[in-house]
Amino acid sequence: MRRGRLSTCAGYPGRAWRHYAAGVRWSMSSSEVSLAEQIRRRVDAGELPRDRPPKLWVTFGSGEPCAACDETISPAQGMNEVEWDETTYRFHIRCHALWVGELIYRILSEEWWRW
Repeated sequence: MRRGRLSTCAGYPGRAWRHYAAGVRWSMSSSEVSLAEQIRRRVDAGELPRDRPPKLWVTFGSGEPCAACDETISPAQGMNEVEWDETTYRFHIRCHALWVGELIYRILSEEWWRW
């Protein structure tokens, strides 16, 4: 087993661990922290759904903007397309993963506080 500083995890060097009341979140770099924070704010503002979507499609980008970061999803990039209440949200795969992680965190936080 590899030993490292407290801020790193064996097998994942350089990933900083941050402890929250109901769980642990990590990020790879400061740019992803800001993207995660941007997604968190959009969920709080109601711009992104707060529940699991009923439908999900995985395809290549079509030149449309990502619902999380507003950057164009090029045809060379993978795209996750979510349909929610007759609205379609398109995400980069990384942005979709951060959004799903935020939803899971919120679910676990709510369950933790109920105990």
